[in-house]
Amino acid sequence: NYTGHPCITVPNGFDAQGMPHSITFTGALYGEGDIIQVARDYQAGTQWDERHPEGF
Repeated sequence: NYTGHPCITVPNGFDAQGMPHSITFTGALYGEGDIIQVARDYQAGTQWDERHPEGF
């Protein structure tokens, strides 16, 4: 991104039409390890990454 801050995007659900949604976490400069851990913890707590739109 423009500022150089690390970010990571992970799935966080589906809308009423079944389209996937996502959430983006942005970290401090040079905080790649921290933001990866946040995303890992989020996915472990939600399991949205295991669900897929119909037909996939």
